[in-house]
Formats: sequence, structure tokens, C-alpha cells
Amino acid sequence: MSNRTVIALVAVAAALFAFIYFYDRGQMTSGELESRKDRVFVELKIDSVDSLELQGGTGQKITLVRKAKAEGVVADDEWRIEAPKKLAADGAAVREVLSALDFLVKKRVVIGAGERDKPQYGLKTPAISASFTMGGVKTSFMVGAGEGSGETVYLAVDGRPEELYAVEKELRDSLDKGLDDLRDKHLVDGSLDDAIGIEIARAADPLKLTRADKTGPWRIERGGAEMLAADDQTATLLADVAGIRAETFVADGAVDSGLAQYGLDAPTHRVSIRRKAGAAVELLLGKPCPGEGRIYATIHGSGTIACVADDIAASAARPAARFAETRPLVFAEDEIEKIVVSRGGASIALERDADKGWLAAGHKDVAIDPEAVAEVLGTLRGTRAKDVLAGADAVASLGAAPAAGIELVREAGGGSLKLEVFAADPEIKAEAGTGQRARRDREDGVLVFDADLLQKLSADLLAYRERRVVNGPPDDVVALQIEGPAAQKLEIKDGLWRLTAPLEVATNATSARDAARLVAEIEVERFVAAQAGPAHGFGAPYAKAAARFAAPAKGGADAGTGTGEKRATLEIGAIASADGSRFARVAGGDGLVFVLKKEKIDLLTRPLVARDLLEVEANDLVKIAVSANGTQLTAMREGEEWKALGAAADPAQLKRLFGELGAIRTIRGEAFGPAAGFESPALRLELWTQKQLDANAKPAVLLFGAKTADVKEGGYTARKEGLAVTVVVPARLVDDLIALLLPPPAA
Repeated sequence: MSNRTVIALVAVAAALFAFIYFYDRGQMTSGELESRKDRVFVELKIDSVDSLELQGGTGQKITLVRKAKAEGVVADDEWRIEAPKKLAADGAAVREVLSALDFLVKKRVVIGAGERDKPQYGLKTPAISASFTMGGVKTSFMVGAGEGSGETVYLAVDGRPEELYAVEKELRDSLDKGLDDLRDKHLVDGSLDDAIGIEIARAADPLKLTRADKTGPWRIERGGAEMLAADDQTATLLADVAGIRAETFVADGAVDSGLAQYGLDAPTHRVSIRRKAGAAVELLLGKPCPGEGRIYATIHGSGTIACVADDIAASAARPAARFAETRPLVFAEDEIEKIVVSRGGASIALERDADKGWLAAGHKDVAIDPEAVAEVLGTLRGTRAKDVLAGADAVASLGAAPAAGIELVREAGGGSLKLEVFAADPEIKAEAGTGQRARRDREDGVLVFDADLLQKLSADLLAYRERRVVNGPPDDVVALQIEGPAAQKLEIKDGLWRLTAPLEVATNATSARDAARLVAEIEVERFVAAQAGPAHGFGAPYAKAAARFAAPAKGGADAGTGTGEKRATLEIGAIASADGSRFARVAGGDGLVFVLKKEKIDLLTRPLVARDLLEVEANDLVKIAVSANGTQLTAMREGEEWKALGAAADPAQLKRLFGELGAIRTIRGEAFGPAAGFESPALRLELWTQKQLDANAKPAVLLFGAKTADVKEGGYTARKEGLAVTVVVPARLVDDLIALLLPPPAA
């Protein structure tokens, strides 16, 4: 086969493919046709309809044409009205008409020549005359004015002279559309995203907003001063204007001389919007329309008068003060690459590193806490001013130099944002809040805050360094020595934590690991000083916790048995704040003083004893004596049941309560040493096993003292006789056992 023949065949194949693609893509498959055989317009594809004509009860013939997005490409719902006048169409309304035709089902078919001429069908003078064009083929039809049986009307299609179709009566309503039903209800054509100027003319409180381009920040002019405007408020106003829709159209082609009757010659609001490229938009709002909640409106020069919802008037009437930006600075957190804070003659610069973390200029060896930086940025983005004072007089009132300043440098040459923060104005502070004042980048205005911005603006490296002090791996800690309110020693023996002093008992392994982690990797609330001073309280520490780490194995020796063991001691000093947090430092370390939260400190000031310290083997008990409030009940086990001696008690209740003794757990340790507060215990339990009874031995004794002060904790202090440690246990079982001895209620 010659090359010329091959080329010819390829060309024919391409042409055939093009024909099939461009022709058949608008055609239905046999399966689709079969599924639609009960429809009036079997081959209708609404996305392929090019034009539509409707003539209904108004007698006005309306022609609609679908707009082409580009040559050969049709955009859904982009319609225009060509006649009786050229207008933008409401795409949703047009699609509603097409959908009514698409889903139009034949309820009944009337067959016969001349049937459509019979008066009962109403087709001589039809209620609706319409057509649609699809792929260049026009299909015309009409809907009769007569009534069928029930809820039906009759429809005739040109080209099908011997068929009539009974269809749902609601079709007539769906197609009986006037010009105002099908035209676009928006008064503004398109969005106003490219707006660069907004003015609302009003006598008492005019509003003027400008920006350099459609991506730049908005500025507001007030009293000759210019300040940053709130983007969200401005965007809302633009959206309200762009979205204004006619509820009813009143007039088209109106001229200025005809505006007076609608109150539009002297509008209540005149909203002028200047655009970067498109034509300016001037919205005029007039007097109320008939009915409630509506006013007359027009876009100046359009000639169209409409009644719209009066919500737009409320939007246009918002005070100019609402449009002033009340945030100190406006930015996206991830766009900031450098922060410079100055205060008290000192300054610090924080810069993004290659991994989007933070470094302190001149202190590359100090790890910076990203959360500390985020707090500063969050304060600047999230704090709102209580008042915005515009003009030169407000700026002049600042007087002295700022107490602090901050500069945020944007990435990729995006410029910088600056803020100066001043001390509180005594007069403003007396009225409410802190009265702290700030000024953005030398603008003509002052922000007044209730919040304390200065609290977050520190030029001290300590405020930003990573809030963790690492002394070693927590899993390498093999011993702890704690001094203070609950002096104790703990060691790992046979792989488990054990309390070795002041007594040897089982340890709460979780609490012991937490205590070891607290010393090994200290989670700091905040750093406060480079070196300790008298006020920090380390002259007489409140508590100490010394950790011993396992030494590296040498020459085959077990880890921890050689020389070179590492030790670290955490010292806890005076109270730092009302929440109970305290100053702390690592003894012999770099001297940094930091603050630890109360819940961390509490871990080191209580006995780290096991939670099952008071546990008894309930199944082995054969005798129990319960004493409370000067009353005693003694019970004996008989098989699986308990029976009170010489007293009335529910055996089932005794069995439940005594069974729960085997699961009693501590909430926490309270104190080591002699018993205190158990002279007259709230509850005393004496517990005998069979072996103790046989040997006439003393019983095990559990004592329960007073309820703890913390109502949320819900506990009682408790001790096991002979064990020099007080713990706290849940109150429920203790309360139930005490209630067991109360007299029954009077009948």
C-alpha cells in the first residue's frame, strides 16, 4: 500500500471521527431513547438547546438565546434575552422552563386528524405558544387554554398533526412567563471584586474607602485622616451591592427626570463604586415600595427601576466607624519571615529558617519555641481595639515615645507592617480596661485596647526560647531523691520503680515515671530570668528533685554500674503567681529561672505510693467490724454470704460493700509520717482472715479520716494501721459504709 493511500485513509478516518464526535455527542443512545419513550420531547437534551421562544398570557413573545462562551463552546445557563428587548436572562428561570419540558410525560395520547381543532382542547387560541432550537432544528409547540380531565391540559407539537398529548396542568404555569420572570434579577452585572473605591454619600457620616488595586488593603478616610479599613466589612458591603436583586421591576428606560416619583432624585443612600477596569457602579436607594420591607432602587444610568429588599439600606447605613480595622495588624501567619520586637532599649529579631522554624538573630544555638512566636502573632491578629480615634489630635495625644514596637517583615518582598504600642492613657484607663494605645505604621489614628498588648511584646530572648529544659532521656532515669513536703527516695529494682525511703512499699509506676520525666525533660511554663535573685526563693527551696541517670555500659559492665553516672537536680522556689505556679531552676545548670505549673510541682510534693496500697483480699475475709459515729457493726461470712451479728442489715448490701473492699484504690498520696487527723476517724474497718481468727491475731485495720477540701476530688484521707503514709481514696465506698450504720428512717 502506497504512502499516498495510507494518508488518504487516515484523513477519511479523522473526518469520520470528527463527524461522529461533533454530531453524535448531541444525539441520544438507543438506551436513552428507550428510557424516555413516555416523554413528549423524547430527544430533548436541555444542555444542547440553543434558543427558546415563549409567548404566554401577556401576549408578549420572548426570545432567549444561549450565550457562547467561546467559538463552538456553549456555557450552561449563560442566557440573554434578545426580544422584545435585549436583557440579561435569569439562567435559573430559563433552566426551570427547560426542565419542565425535559420531564414532560404523556399522560394520554389523542390520535386523529383534526383533533387539535376541537374547541375542548383550547388550541385554536392557545394559552402558550413556544419553541426551542437544538442543533439548528426548531421544535414548535403550543399548550391549549382548555381543561382536560382532572389536572391535565393538552399540548400539540408542530410536525405531529395527528397527535395531541394530555400533560400535567402545571406545565402551563411553568411556561407562562413574562419578561420580568425570565430576566436577570441582579441590578449589578457581575461581581465587584475589582472595586478600588467606595463612597457612600450621607450628610452626617459619609464613608470613603480606597485601595490601590484589587488585591491591596482598603483604607478609610475619616475627618481628613486615613487609616486601615476592615477587609471583612468592606467585602460584605461589596457583596451586598453586587447581590442586590429585584423583587419586582417597576420601569425600564427611565430618565433622570422620572426618578422623583420613586424618591431616587434625592436618594436616601447613594453608593458609588469605582472599579479598576469595569464601569463604575452607582446604586441609588429611594423611598419605600408598596408592601413591607421593600424600597425603590436603581443603578444610575441603567434606566431600570426595581423594588428590592430594604436590607440593602441597612447595609449602606452602617456607620463609618464600623469600617475601621480594629486589629492591630492584618496578615497571614505563614507569610511572615521576620519579626523584630523592640522594648526598653533592647530589641530581638526572629527569623524563619529553611524548615519554616524560627531562629533568633545572633543566638543560633538557642532553640526557639514556635508556640511562643505564634502567641505573639496570634495576639496581633486576634486582638480587637475597643475604639479607633482618627486624626492628628489623637496622634498628638500619644505624647511620649512608645513603650514597645514590633515590625513584621513579609516574605518575597511583600514589605513590612509596623506597630507602636504606648502606655495606657490614665483618663481612658479610668473609663474601662487598660486603655492601652497603639499606632499602625505612622497612620493618622490611634487604636485603644482593653487587652494588654505589652504583655506579649518582649525583647528578651527568654520569652521566645523553647520551653523545655532537657537534662537527659527520661527512660534512663534509675533513681529519684525528692526533698520537701514529701521527702522520699525511689529506685528502679528488677525493672520496676520501688519506694525505698522513708518506707519500702510499692510505687505508683505511672507517677514515678512522670516524676522522672519532669526532671529529665522539664516542660517550662515560661522563662523569667537569666540568673536567680532573692525573690525566686532558692535560698530555702520549697522542694528539690534529684535524678540519677544510668551510666553508659563500659567493658561489658551493666549499664548504671560504672563511673560517670549523670545527675540532674530540679530546685523549686517561691510562688510565682496566684495559680500556685512556682519559680524553678536546674541546680548547677546555666542559671536560667523558669516557672513550673502547680500540677507539675504537686507531683513532687506527695507520696508516690501505689494505688492499691490499701487493697485487701476480699475473698479471704471472714469477719469485718465497721465503726462510725460511735456505732459498730460486726459481720461474719457464712459461705458466700455475709450476716450481721446482733443487728439488722441487708445481706446483699453487705456482700456488695465488702466485696468492693478488694478493689479500693487511692486517688493520690497525701503525706508520710505519723497519722494526723485520725484521732476520731470517720470510719474504722477491722478485717480478719480465717488464719488470723484461728491464731487469735490482730486484724488488719483501715482508718478513714476527714473528707478532703477539694470538692471535685471527692475523697477521704485514709491509712492502713502500721503503715506510715496517708493517702486519699474515693468517697463513695466510705460514705456507703458509714450509711450502713445509720438508723433507718422513721416510719
